[in-house]
Amino acid sequence: GVRWYDAGETIYDVGAVLATELTDGETAALAAGCAVPEIDGGRNIRALIVCGQDGKRYLIAANFSDEDQRFTAAGRALALDALDVRVLAID
Repeated sequence: GVRWYDAGETIYDVGAVLATELTDGETAALAAGCAVPEIDGGRNIRALIVCGQDGKRYLIAANFSDEDQRFTAAGRALALDALDVRVLAID
């Protein structure tokens, strides 16, 4: 059916990992390691925790603001420049 959205309302907030040539089990293991961390502070920050094919977990954080941002995600204090993205190994 039809649904109305308010101005500025988020319709979808999606993160994705692309991997090729994996078995069903390997794909399931990668998906199981994904999570959306709590973000404290910052404005227009999006973050995702993903499991790499090397077995390590990574925090991917993006600043969609036109201003530099300071925030905490996955227990890490971070600073991102305006419109910047950072990938950090977290374990």
